[in-house]
Amino acid sequence: MCRTTLYRTICVAGYAALLVLWSPNARAQQVNVAQVSGLVTDGSGAAVPGVTVSVLNVDTGLTQNLVSADDGHYEALYLPVGTYTVSTTKPGKSCASLPRP
Repeated sequence: MCRTTLYRTICVAGYAALLVLWSPNARAQQVNVAQVSGLVTDGSGAAVPGVTVSVLNVDTGLTQNLVSADDGHYEALYLPVGTYTVSTTKPGKSCASLPRP
């Protein structure tokens, strides 16, 4: 391969790499979602499965209801960014609420 052809090939590859790196999809995107997650436990610290967990956005009134997993964990994903109150209910158990700080 002659030197001129090699130089052109390198230049074309370099320009292609720049186009890929500067494309809108390659840049970091701003995230406008949040998540709330936690563990439901009883007074002794044991995990409590099957608890209804309500996650309330205090600004919009949006509520997402979840049920804690077998290990007591819950996770509300893709929530709008905001301030939330988390409360729990389970028949036969006392409930708790975690208000915003």
